[in-house]
Amino acid sequence: LPALKDDEILKMEIKDAEGNLVRSFSSKADSTYKKYDGGPNDEPLLSKSKGLNRFVWDMRYPEAKGDTSATFDASLQGPLAVPGKYMVKMYKGNTLVAEEKFEIKKDPRNPSTQQELQAQFDLNEKICNKLNEISAATSTIRSLRKQINDHSASIKDPAQKEKFEAIATPILDSLTAIEEGLVNPKILAYEDNLKFPIMLEEKLAGLNYFLQMADTGPTKSMITKYDDLNVRIEVFLSAYRKMVPAEINKINAAVGTQNSGLLKIE
Repeated sequence: LPALKDDEILKMEIKDAEGNLVRSFSSKADSTYKKYDGGPNDEPLLSKSKGLNRFVWDMRYPEAKGDTSATFDASLQGPLAVPGKYMVKMYKGNTLVAEEKFEIKKDPRNPSTQQELQAQFDLNEKICNKLNEISAATSTIRSLRKQINDHSASIKDPAQKEKFEAIATPILDSLTAIEEGLVNPKILAYEDNLKFPIMLEEKLAGLNYFLQMADTGPTKSMITKYDDLNVRIEVFLSAYRKMVPAEINKINAAVGTQNSGLLKIE
């Protein structure tokens, strides 16, 4: 690797045989990443050091963006790439500087078939996608709660404050019920689930943990458990989708045109 300027960024993309992006890495740290107990790990950085550098991909797709999952025997880990052909591309800025095809081969000691490994991958991918949906919903609910509470606290006129809270409080209570049906907000640190009951997100992350204990296909009970959890999770996510943005727009409309767009859906 030649000497690079401080503002030059390296990027690596790994793609499957169909050209779909598997995972990307960069020499620039993700400024939006926040570490918390049980949360996903930050992506490793590419080295920009002059000369020979070594980077190891763990052959996994990205981790799910879980809410807490700070539970014993739970995992946000992404799927393990199945045996097959892949490609890696290296960029300096937006300029492609190198590319190489490679193959991941099945461990000859593993008696599992390609179909079984693909089935494990498929279920792992479904779990991670659902965990990401839950995280997006609960993150938005928490953002809206803070915005509503901050705005309520800023209202000086008692009559206006009462009017705003009469509209916002029932909506916020409904969103909180959705959040608490999906996750337990008391689970903040590792093994908090030994003190507090786990909810649907923690149960799904627990299934993800047991799914990846061996490089083989999922059991029938794992598939059944996912289907059961998915149905129960969708009850809450469906209720969430009906409320956001429709009910939030009602709050914005009620506070007047001078405060149009008061609440931001992040």
